[in-house]
Amino acid sequence: MAADGVVGPKTWAALLSIDGSSRDAKARTVINFAAAQKGKKYVWGAEGPSTFDCSGLTLRAYQQIGITLPRTSANQAAAVKKVAAADRLIGDLMHWPGHVGIYAGNGKVWNASRSRGEVALVNVWGSPTYHRVF
Repeated sequence: MAADGVVGPKTWAALLSIDGSSRDAKARTVINFAAAQKGKKYVWGAEGPSTFDCSGLTLRAYQQIGITLPRTSANQAAAVKKVAAADRLIGDLMHWPGHVGIYAGNGKVWNASRSRGEVALVNVWGSPTYHRVF
């Protein structure tokens, strides 16, 4: 293969994200943190490391990329920009009244829910709002 001196958009994106600062790298870090908590028990008010409630999980997940959100679900959603569902991206905060989770793509959300009793990846339900944290 001969080099022609032209760097395309995919190559530039890869080069610019080597330090892990790209949006995709941040989203992977947030999602990977949530996934690593799979099966940990839900406890109201818990922020980890062995138990979580919904906003405790999101608080700790976004801290992995240097972002500290408020503690409660409503305050987390209010602290960041709301985006249309059509514009949602992996890693976005999802909010329902009294509940939050992290959009994982393909219609899935990572969350710690009282009804399941644990951290789990589940299908998106209802009509959540989406919020751009990073």
